[in-house]
Amino acid sequence: MELSKRNGGELAIQLDGNEDWFGTLQASNKMNRAKINHDKGVFVIPGEDGFDEEHEELHDLVAVEVRSGRLMWDPNSEIGSGTRLCGSDNGITPDANGAYAGPCAACPNSQWGPKVNGKSTPPTCQETASIYVMQMDGPGFIFTGTKSSLRPVRDFFNNNFRRMARPPFVRFFSMKLVEQKKGSRVYYIPELILGDVVPAETQQQAYELHKAIKAGSFDLSGSGLGEEAEPAPAPAPEPAPAPVAAKPAARRPIYRQ
Repeated sequence: MELSKRNGGELAIQLDGNEDWFGTLQASNKMNRAKINHDKGVFVIPGEDGFDEEHEELHDLVAVEVRSGRLMWDPNSEIGSGTRLCGSDNGITPDANGAYAGPCAACPNSQWGPKVNGKSTPPTCQETASIYVMQMDGPGFIFTGTKSSLRPVRDFFNNNFRRMARPPFVRFFSMKLVEQKKGSRVYYIPELILGDVVPAETQQQAYELHKAIKAGSFDLSGSGLGEEAEPAPAPAPEPAPAPVAAKPAARRPIYRQ
């Protein structure tokens, strides 16, 4: 794989036909879950060798799949410990080992509560937006936007892909972190930036991984919390080409507005 400078100095991928990242990702049959470390202001991605990778920015990413879902953590667990009580990778049906057996829409944990100080109490089980990502020069990973990270992820893919009726793997994207402050609390939210058109060969490979994930042949329970563990509050363009393979069948909109 070679890198060339263009478009104002940004690095752009040039395929040389000898890439091993695709085969490695297929062979591992697994994607780990990335998260944000709010103390350091970095993305943390579990590496294949057991060591975590830390990045302030991530470039040359390809979204293989984007899903809405739900996630419920034990409210009594410590920040960062992440005791998972229930969840859903489609926002419709809970996990087999979840705390509630019925559909998500009927679960009391998915309902908004009464107003407190003029604001409705958010559901115990939060909405999520998960991106299944290929990196050109690193391990594949899943990033789940929850809480304040939900809207940036959801809006980016709605505005740039879903509303244009095109799959997410036809354009590269980048991610960086933007500092936020609320009182004495400092935390970070992701900013997603649209990049160049993905080469046809890479689109084909992304589509193959997309099908594998949809078929359930990938292990998506990898290490990492996959949850935005924000610090606790202190007391008081060019048109994209059609993918080489057939476009995925139409499906339920990935997010509710």
